[in-house]
Amino acid sequence: MPISVLHENLLNDNPCLQAPSRPIEGELKFSTMSTTGPWSAGTTAELICKLPYISQGEIKSICSNGIFSPLGNCILPPANNNLATITQMDKIQ
Repeated sequence: MPISVLHENLLNDNPCLQAPSRPIEGELKFSTMSTTGPWSAGTTAELICKLPYISQGEIKSICSNGIFSPLGNCILPPANNNLATITQMDKIQ
Protein backbone atom coordinates (compact mmCIF):
# COMPACT_ATOMS: atom_id res chain seq x y z
CA MET A 1 0.00 0.00 0.00
CA PRO A 2 1.50 3.40 -0.93
CA ILE A 3 2.44 5.62 2.00
CA SER A 4 0.02 8.36 0.89
CA VAL A 5 -2.90 5.89 0.99
CA LEU A 6 -1.80 4.56 4.39
CA HIS A 7 -1.49 8.12 5.72
CA GLU A 8 -4.94 9.00 4.37
CA ASN A 9 -6.44 5.88 6.01
CA LEU A 10 -4.91 6.84 9.36
CA LEU A 11 -6.28 10.37 9.12
CA ASN A 12 -9.79 9.07 8.35
CA ASP A 13 -9.70 6.42 11.09
CA ASN A 14 -11.77 6.65 14.24
CA PRO A 15 -9.86 7.66 17.37
CA CYS A 16 -9.13 5.12 20.09
CA LEU A 17 -11.21 5.79 23.17
CA GLN A 18 -9.63 3.09 25.32
CA ALA A 19 -5.93 2.41 25.92
CA PRO A 20 -4.42 -1.05 25.63
CA SER A 21 -4.55 -2.98 28.90
CA ARG A 22 -1.80 -1.83 31.24
CA PRO A 23 0.63 -4.70 31.55
CA ILE A 24 1.40 -6.25 34.92
CA GLU A 25 4.97 -5.22 35.88
CA GLY A 26 5.08 -2.67 33.07
CA GLU A 27 3.96 0.72 31.81
CA LEU A 28 2.68 2.23 28.58
CA LYS A 29 4.36 5.18 26.89
CA PHE A 30 2.20 6.95 24.29
CA SER A 31 3.61 8.77 21.27
CA THR A 32 1.29 11.70 22.10
CA MET A 33 2.70 11.83 25.68
CA SER A 34 -0.93 11.81 26.87
CA THR A 35 -2.06 9.01 29.17
CA THR A 36 -5.73 9.82 28.64
CA GLY A 37 -7.73 9.42 25.43
CA PRO A 38 -9.10 9.75 22.99
CA TRP A 39 -5.98 9.00 20.94
CA SER A 40 -5.94 9.81 17.24
CA ALA A 41 -5.37 7.13 14.62
CA GLY A 42 -1.66 6.38 14.24
CA THR A 43 -0.89 7.00 17.92
CA THR A 44 1.47 4.35 19.29
CA ALA A 45 1.64 2.87 22.78
CA GLU A 46 4.98 1.32 23.74
CA LEU A 47 5.35 -1.42 26.34
CA ILE A 48 8.06 -0.66 28.90
CA CYS A 49 8.77 -3.41 31.43
CA LYS A 50 10.06 -2.78 34.95
CA LEU A 51 13.37 -4.42 35.81
CA PRO A 52 14.07 -7.34 35.98
CA TYR A 53 11.12 -8.14 33.68
CA ILE A 54 11.50 -8.36 29.90
CA SER A 55 8.96 -7.99 27.12
CA GLN A 56 7.45 -10.96 25.37
CA GLY A 57 5.51 -10.37 22.16
CA GLU A 58 4.74 -7.04 20.52
CA ILE A 59 6.19 -3.96 22.23
CA LYS A 60 4.30 -1.35 20.15
CA SER A 61 0.58 -1.01 19.66
CA ILE A 62 -0.93 1.29 17.01
CA CYS A 63 -4.33 2.97 17.17
CA SER A 64 -6.24 2.07 14.02
CA ASN A 65 -9.97 2.06 13.30
CA GLY A 66 -10.80 2.89 16.91
CA ILE A 67 -8.75 0.19 18.64
CA PHE A 68 -5.13 -0.37 19.63
CA SER A 69 -3.44 -3.46 18.21
CA PRO A 70 -2.55 -6.21 20.73
CA LEU A 71 0.47 -5.77 22.99
CA GLY A 72 2.74 -8.37 24.53
CA ASN A 73 3.39 -8.61 28.25
CA CYS A 74 6.21 -8.45 30.77
CA ILE A 75 7.74 -11.69 32.03
CA LEU A 76 10.64 -12.67 34.23
CA PRO A 77 13.62 -13.73 32.12
CA PRO A 78 14.44 -17.43 32.15
CA ALA A 79 17.04 -18.47 34.71
CA ASN A 80 20.57 -18.46 33.34
CA ASN A 81 21.68 -22.05 33.90
CA ASN A 82 25.30 -21.24 33.05
CA LEU A 83 25.43 -18.63 35.81
CA ALA A 84 23.94 -21.09 38.31
CA THR A 85 26.54 -23.71 37.33
CA ILE A 86 29.41 -21.23 37.74
CA THR A 87 28.09 -20.14 41.15
CA GLN A 88 27.83 -23.76 42.30
CA MET A 89 31.36 -24.51 41.06
CA ASP A 90 32.72 -21.51 42.99
CA LYS A 91 31.21 -22.95 46.20
CA ILE A 92 32.87 -26.34 45.57
CA GLN A 93 36.36 -24.89 45.17
